[in-house]
Parts: sequence; structure tokens; C-alpha cells
Amino acid sequence: MHIVAIVSIVASVAAHADSIPSGDYLRMSAGLVDTVVVPVYRDHAASTQTLADALSALCDAPDAAQLERARESFRRAQRAWQRAQPITFGPVSDGAGQARIEYWPDKRGTGARQLRRALASEDASLLDASALSFKSVALTDLQALEQVLFDDDSTLLERGGYRCRLALSIARHQSVLAQSISSEWTREGGYGFLVKSSQGGNDAYFDAKGAARDIFKSFTGTLLVIADVKLTRPLGDSIEDARGQRAESWRSAASLDNIVANLETLQQLFDSPQGLADLLRRVNAAPIADGVSQRLGAVLDSARAIPVPLATAVADPKHRGQVVALRDDIQSLLRATNEHVATALELSKGFNSTDGD
Repeated sequence: MHIVAIVSIVASVAAHADSIPSGDYLRMSAGLVDTVVVPVYRDHAASTQTLADALSALCDAPDAAQLERARESFRRAQRAWQRAQPITFGPVSDGAGQARIEYWPDKRGTGARQLRRALASEDASLLDASALSFKSVALTDLQALEQVLFDDDSTLLERGGYRCRLALSIARHQSVLAQSISSEWTREGGYGFLVKSSQGGNDAYFDAKGAARDIFKSFTGTLLVIADVKLTRPLGDSIEDARGQRAESWRSAASLDNIVANLETLQQLFDSPQGLADLLRRVNAAPIADGVSQRLGAVLDSARAIPVPLATAVADPKHRGQVVALRDDIQSLLRATNEHVATALELSKGFNSTDGD
């Protein structure tokens, strides 16, 4: 049954549900920290360290095989980041936020221009990984690293060349950053503790509902970004207006894989034993849970089924329709989630102590 039909049956019941016990919110939030949040950030940290090791090997002994291994390590690290990207709250939001890891979309091409200047001048200050936290995020993020790694084979294979040393510096910086974020979730008194102690109120949350709301906002916010930024920007208004280079990670042909990775994490947030669907069932909204779960699985299958890179598909008459349909289905899922899941879980409004004025 289509999700709209399902939710129409139960919306009035869900809207009048008794107030959800704080302990149920806490059960969901604490469970998802352990089963989803901590594992994806741990994988992100491990993959960036592997990437740094692969780039060190490339710079020490550059050849075509080492370059391909480094590029494959980048793709794995990028995918690990995309699995973590939907978790938009917590330590990743400190400072410049997620832009520290991925400065995208760069609508004005600021990062690309800065990077071209750095490569042309062989800016030595960028070769000290420990100093990169004071540099522009557009020069030190994964998108900059992708450009260094995928734009020019020849200079990457120069022994002692600047391009490889810059790639290694960025990778080491990203590894330190990823490890710091991962550790902050698991250390004593860290953000994982704040979520798990939210029921009594703490520096991050007034109550357990605030932590649950952060998870829900991460879920819906990621759907919005996929539909309106990752898909609509490269699609343009027509096939003539399509711009494949507006796609995220287009150089490494990972744009669709990024979306799949995002959706896989959303599926975990929803369908895990203590996830959003479980909480919906606890408030007698099982049809909503089942409908959203079904639609989420369908859009994930649709994303996996597009057989060419997104940068190609948006301008290809044979495959553009698949991209448009994927975008439209995600937008439909987002509307239903914002209306019906938010109502059933009483998460439509409110704020936590980190929201500001």
C-alpha cells in the first residue's frame, strides 16, 4: 500500500496519541548511538587512516598501481564519510561544522580557485598537516583531496612531487579530525554520554525528547539535502540545463554511491531494533512505520539501480528519468515523514539547549 494511503488511515489516531514517555525517547536515542552513530564514525576514522597510509605509500614509491590503490582508498573513505554524514548533530557540528570534512556545495567555485592557486605556487604551508586546521576548509576537505587525486595523473607520480605531498597532508589532517569526532562520541562524559543522560537534562538537552528530535531532524534533513542539493542541482530544470559537474564527488564518479551511503544510514536510523520505526510502533502507529520503511527501501533500490554515474545520467535521455523519479520519490517521502512521522512522535516543534536564540 502506498505510504499516503497508509498514513491517512492512522493520522487521526496518531495525532491524538497519549504523550510519549520520556523513557521511550531515551531508549531510541541511546540505542541508535550504540548501533548506528558510534559505528559509522568509527568506520570513518579508520578509513581516513587507511587513506593516509595509502597516500604515504604512493608518495614514497609512486607508480600506477599505488595510485589506483590510493584512489580506491579515497573512495572507501569518502563512502565512510557519507555513511556518517546524516548524523548532523554532536561534535561534527563544532566550529565550521561538516564543511571541515566536506566543503560542498561550493556554488561559487571558491575552493577550486584556492586549490588551483595553491598547486600553482606549491604553497609549502599546506604540507604541514598539523597546521591545516587553521587553513580554509576549502583547501583541506575531502573535495579538495578528490581534486588533487583525480585531476592529474602525471604530477601525482613524480617522486617527491608537491601534489602527492599535499594529498598526504590533507589525508592526515582528515584522519586526525575523524578520530577526534569519533572519540568525542565514546569518551567518558562525551557526546554519547550527553545523549544517554538526556532524560534528566544536561548541557546539550533539556530532556530525552530533545535528543530524539536531533535524530529525527538528521533523518529529514538528509532527505532534503539528497533531493534538493545532491540531485536537483545537477539535474537542472531540463536536460539542456543539466550540469553533471554540479554533482557531489563527480571526479571520482561517486555521486550516486554517496546517495546510497546516505540512504543506508537513514535506513538504519529508521529500521534498527530501537530506531524510529520501533518508536512509532510503541505509539500504535505501525502502519506509518511500515509505510515509511517500505518507501525508504524502494528509494534505496532505485538509487542502486541507476547504471551510470550521476554526472552522466542527468544529461542522458536513457537514464535522466530514473534520476528525476528518484528525486521525486525522496521529496514525497520527506513530505510524508515531516507530516505524519513528526506528528505521531510529537517531534514537530521544540528545541534543545544548543539551538541558540
